Amino acid sequence: MNIDNGEYQKLTFTSEAESSPAWSPDGKQIAFVRLLVTEGSGAYVTWALMVMNANGSNVRLVTDFPVGPGRVSWSPDGQKIVFTSSGQCGEIYSVGIDGNNLMKLTDLPGCARNPAWSPDGRYIVFESSQNENITDLWRMNIMNADGGVIKDVYGGPIGRAGFRPEWAPTPSLIIGESYVITDAGMNLNLRREASITSSTLRTLKTGDVVTVLKGPIDTDDYYWWKLLTEDGTIGWAVEMFGWYQPVSP
Repeated sequence: MNIDNGEYQKLTFTSEAESSPAWSPDGKQIAFVRLLVTEGSGAYVTWALMVMNANGSNVRLVTDFPVGPGRVSWSPDGQKIVFTSSGQCGEIYSVGIDGNNLMKLTDLPGCARNPAWSPDGRYIVFESSQNENITDLWRMNIMNADGGVIKDVYGGPIGRAGFRPEWAPTPSLIIGESYVITDAGMNLNLRREASITSSTLRTLKTGDVVTVLKGPIDTDDYYWWKLLTEDGTIGWAVEMFGWYQPVSP
């Protein structure tokens, strides 16, 4: 739906139930799940992972491995999708958008569901239960994108409903694109190296235009980008939400 004028467009035209749409990072595709089969009263529903173009064309199957109806999430490079397997107590899986390289990422005594990739592609956040009793309290966890180490993000119980944790929208700059420094980014330091202890080359002001050359680098608890200013200065600056506004085409 166009949020400005309220006009909407129907994208799928099948008789099967479909759910959990998710935009690809470049906005050109949408992943979603489609009902495959329901095996008798009280059985768990099985879904397939699908992808289509953003206008609804070229609908294609990614995998018919038993997928749950919960959230799906794209990797930031747009090459993989992470999802929850079907059943009362699912696990987290990833798969290439071509349907290859299906990988099980969790193997927990309880349940795992509703994964979301971090903006830098290194981690996946998800919710988990301590056992197969899905009415018990759930927790929020992160793991490496390849499964790796799993640890609590929040030490206390979250709740019984599906809370679907989300990541903050940084880093969000795009290499090769130009941005205007906003009022919120006023007096942003452009440094020689990606470090808060590095020397300052100049201070950026509201209205300055910078072009992104490289990044992000995660250091000193900030995301750093290598920037080129209009006067030719090249240096590193941190990204915070609302500090950069894309240059209008």
